[in-house]
Amino acid sequence: MTISMVLEVEQGENINTISWVLSKMGASYDQSDNFLKGNLKQSNCFFSFNYCVKPERIVAEQAKEGWLVGINGIFDCRIDSLKECADDIELFLRIFFKKSKSRFVLSFQYESIYAVRGISDVMFIKRMIDD
Repeated sequence: MTISMVLEVEQGENINTISWVLSKMGASYDQSDNFLKGNLKQSNCFFSFNYCVKPERIVAEQAKEGWLVGINGIFDCRIDSLKECADDIELFLRIFFKKSKSRFVLSFQYESIYAVRGISDVMFIKRMIDD
């Protein structure tokens, strides 16, 4: 069984920034001009990222941001490795924050918001697991 964490990234970012972050993490992936899919190293969490040819509104409920989404990402996390998935996703967001100026929202299946890009760091509103 899996759960899906959804990452919505601001318009203006390109898929090459995402692949750079994944490479820094040692992830294995396949990439085309508008699509990227693969697995994170520690957790074996499956991910896919799609470039939005036509920017879209943010779908995550409770998001009050006024920007458009240019890249949609999905992390499919296996329940039996949820801690490792949470660690991998948190590391991904921290590296992405340092590499990019783009805003983002991470949500659980477009419902509850778990993380957003803050001014000085990633703001984790909720955690995927309790420590």
